[in-house]
Amino acid sequence: MWLFKQLLRLYPVGFRGEYSELMQRQFADEWRECEGWLARVRLLVLGISEILWLWPQLAWAEFVQDAGYCWRSWRQRSAITLLAVGSLALAIGVSTGVFSVLSARLYHGLPFREPERLVQLHGHFAPIYEGRSAFEAWKQKNSYVGEVAAYNTGEFTLNREPHSIRIQVIEG
Repeated sequence: MWLFKQLLRLYPVGFRGEYSELMQRQFADEWRECEGWLARVRLLVLGISEILWLWPQLAWAEFVQDAGYCWRSWRQRSAITLLAVGSLALAIGVSTGVFSVLSARLYHGLPFREPERLVQLHGHFAPIYEGRSAFEAWKQKNSYVGEVAAYNTGEFTLNREPHSIRIQVIEG
Protein backbone atom coordinates (compact mmCIF):
# COMPACT_ATOMS: atom_id res chain seq x y z
CA MET A 1 0.00 0.00 0.00
CA TRP A 2 2.90 2.33 0.79
CA LEU A 3 4.33 1.87 -2.73
CA PHE A 4 0.94 2.59 -4.29
CA LYS A 5 0.61 5.83 -2.26
CA GLN A 6 4.08 6.91 -3.34
CA LEU A 7 3.30 6.23 -6.99
CA LEU A 8 0.11 8.26 -6.72
CA ARG A 9 2.33 11.28 -6.00
CA LEU A 10 3.34 11.20 -9.68
CA TYR A 11 -0.10 12.42 -10.66
CA PRO A 12 -0.83 16.14 -10.94
CA VAL A 13 -2.07 17.80 -7.76
CA GLY A 14 -5.57 18.48 -9.07
CA PHE A 15 -6.10 14.90 -10.15
CA ARG A 16 -4.59 13.58 -6.93
CA GLY A 17 -6.82 15.77 -4.78
CA GLU A 18 -9.94 14.56 -6.53
CA TYR A 19 -9.23 10.86 -7.09
CA SER A 20 -6.44 9.81 -4.70
CA GLU A 21 -8.70 8.59 -1.89
CA LEU A 22 -10.95 6.69 -4.29
CA MET A 23 -8.00 5.01 -5.94
CA GLN A 24 -6.44 4.08 -2.59
CA ARG A 25 -9.75 2.66 -1.35
CA GLN A 26 -10.23 0.68 -4.57
CA PHE A 27 -6.70 -0.70 -4.37
CA ALA A 28 -7.10 -1.62 -0.67
CA ASP A 29 -10.40 -3.43 -1.40
CA GLU A 30 -8.87 -5.39 -4.28
CA TRP A 31 -5.82 -6.18 -2.09
CA ARG A 32 -8.03 -7.70 0.60
CA GLU A 33 -9.96 -9.76 -1.95
CA CYS A 34 -6.77 -11.30 -3.41
CA GLU A 35 -6.29 -14.95 -2.58
CA GLY A 36 -2.60 -15.77 -2.31
CA TRP A 37 0.61 -13.94 -2.91
CA LEU A 38 0.59 -14.48 -6.69
CA ALA A 39 -2.73 -12.61 -7.05
CA ARG A 40 -1.34 -9.77 -4.91
CA VAL A 41 1.80 -9.52 -7.05
CA ARG A 42 -0.40 -9.47 -10.17
CA LEU A 43 -2.55 -6.70 -8.61
CA LEU A 44 0.55 -4.70 -7.64
CA VAL A 45 2.04 -4.98 -11.14
CA LEU A 46 -1.31 -4.05 -12.70
CA GLY A 47 -1.69 -1.03 -10.39
CA ILE A 48 1.84 0.19 -11.05
CA SER A 49 1.46 -0.26 -14.81
CA GLU A 50 -1.82 1.70 -14.81
CA ILE A 51 -0.21 4.55 -12.89
CA LEU A 52 2.80 4.63 -15.17
CA TRP A 53 0.56 4.42 -18.26
CA LEU A 54 -1.86 7.18 -17.20
CA TRP A 55 0.68 9.54 -15.67
CA PRO A 56 2.12 10.96 -18.94
CA GLN A 57 -1.35 11.48 -20.38
CA LEU A 58 -2.57 13.35 -17.30
CA ALA A 59 0.64 15.37 -17.02
CA TRP A 60 0.36 16.36 -20.70
CA ALA A 61 -3.30 17.33 -20.30
CA GLU A 62 -2.44 19.52 -17.30
CA PHE A 63 0.47 21.09 -19.19
CA VAL A 64 -1.78 21.96 -22.14
CA GLN A 65 -4.36 23.44 -19.78
CA ASP A 66 -1.71 25.52 -17.98
CA ALA A 67 -0.16 26.65 -21.27
CA GLY A 68 -3.56 27.79 -22.52
CA TYR A 69 -4.17 29.73 -19.32
CA CYS A 70 -0.74 31.37 -19.62
CA TRP A 71 -1.37 32.32 -23.23
CA ARG A 72 -4.76 33.87 -22.41
CA SER A 73 -3.26 35.77 -19.47
CA TRP A 74 -0.37 37.07 -21.57
CA ARG A 75 -2.70 38.17 -24.35
CA GLN A 76 -4.80 40.18 -21.89
CA ARG A 77 -1.75 41.88 -20.37
CA SER A 78 0.44 42.37 -23.42
CA ALA A 79 2.37 45.39 -22.07
CA ILE A 80 3.42 43.55 -18.93
CA THR A 81 4.27 40.48 -21.00
CA LEU A 82 6.46 42.52 -23.35
CA LEU A 83 8.16 44.15 -20.37
CA ALA A 84 8.84 40.75 -18.78
CA VAL A 85 10.12 39.20 -22.02
CA GLY A 86 12.26 42.28 -22.72
CA SER A 87 13.72 42.21 -19.22
CA LEU A 88 14.46 38.53 -19.55
CA ALA A 89 16.13 39.05 -22.95
CA LEU A 90 18.21 41.92 -21.56
CA ALA A 91 19.26 39.87 -18.53
CA ILE A 92 20.25 36.92 -20.71
CA GLY A 93 22.20 39.21 -23.05
CA VAL A 94 24.05 40.93 -20.20
CA SER A 95 24.91 37.67 -18.47
CA THR A 96 26.12 36.22 -21.78
CA GLY A 97 28.29 39.28 -22.39
CA VAL A 98 29.76 39.21 -18.89
CA PHE A 99 30.44 35.50 -19.14
CA SER A 100 32.12 35.96 -22.53
CA VAL A 101 34.44 38.62 -21.16
CA LEU A 102 35.22 36.61 -18.04
CA SER A 103 35.73 33.47 -20.08
CA ALA A 104 38.12 35.19 -22.44
CA ARG A 105 40.10 36.94 -19.71
CA LEU A 106 40.04 34.61 -16.72
CA TYR A 107 39.33 31.09 -17.86
CA HIS A 108 41.40 30.95 -21.03
CA GLY A 109 45.03 31.95 -21.12
CA LEU A 110 46.71 34.38 -23.41
CA PRO A 111 46.86 33.31 -27.06
CA PHE A 112 50.58 32.57 -26.81
CA ARG A 113 52.37 29.27 -26.45
CA GLU A 114 54.40 30.30 -23.39
CA PRO A 115 52.82 33.42 -21.87
CA GLU A 116 55.15 33.31 -18.85
CA ARG A 117 58.05 34.20 -21.17
CA LEU A 118 56.47 37.46 -22.39
CA VAL A 119 58.37 40.62 -21.52
CA GLN A 120 57.40 44.20 -22.12
CA LEU A 121 60.20 46.74 -22.33
CA HIS A 122 59.00 50.28 -21.95
CA GLY A 123 60.48 53.61 -21.15
CA HIS A 124 63.44 54.91 -23.13
CA PHE A 125 64.43 51.87 -25.15
CA ALA A 126 67.05 53.31 -27.48
CA PRO A 127 66.67 51.20 -30.67
CA ILE A 128 62.99 52.14 -30.94
CA TYR A 129 63.68 55.87 -30.83
CA GLU A 130 66.46 55.68 -33.40
CA GLY A 131 64.02 54.49 -36.09
CA ARG A 132 62.68 51.32 -37.64
CA SER A 133 65.96 50.31 -39.27
CA ALA A 134 67.87 50.61 -35.96
CA PHE A 135 65.22 48.50 -34.23
CA GLU A 136 65.38 45.83 -36.97
CA ALA A 137 69.20 45.75 -36.69
CA TRP A 138 68.97 45.37 -32.90
CA LYS A 139 66.45 42.53 -33.32
CA GLN A 140 68.75 40.68 -35.74
CA LYS A 141 71.82 41.18 -33.53
CA ASN A 142 70.32 39.91 -30.23
CA SER A 143 69.81 36.19 -29.94
CA TYR A 144 68.33 36.21 -26.43
CA VAL A 145 64.90 37.25 -27.67
CA GLY A 146 62.69 35.06 -29.83
CA GLU A 147 60.14 37.40 -31.32
CA VAL A 148 60.10 41.16 -30.87
CA ALA A 149 57.56 43.79 -31.78
CA ALA A 150 57.56 47.54 -31.17
CA TYR A 151 54.56 49.73 -30.65
CA ASN A 152 53.82 53.24 -29.52
CA THR A 153 50.66 54.57 -27.90
CA GLY A 154 49.28 58.05 -27.87
CA GLU A 155 46.11 60.05 -27.53
CA PHE A 156 44.70 62.39 -30.11
CA THR A 157 41.71 64.65 -30.32
CA LEU A 158 39.38 63.94 -33.19
CA ASN A 159 37.53 67.15 -34.14
CA ARG A 160 34.32 67.04 -36.08
CA GLU A 161 32.08 70.02 -35.81
CA PRO A 162 30.25 70.46 -33.44
CA HIS A 163 31.78 67.61 -31.37
CA SER A 164 35.28 66.47 -30.54
CA ILE A 165 36.36 63.23 -28.89
CA ARG A 166 39.61 61.95 -27.39
CA ILE A 167 40.85 58.67 -28.91
CA GLN A 168 43.72 56.37 -27.99
CA VAL A 169 45.95 55.22 -30.84
CA ILE A 170 48.43 52.35 -30.99
CA GLU A 171 51.07 52.52 -33.70
CA GLY A 172 53.02 49.37 -34.57
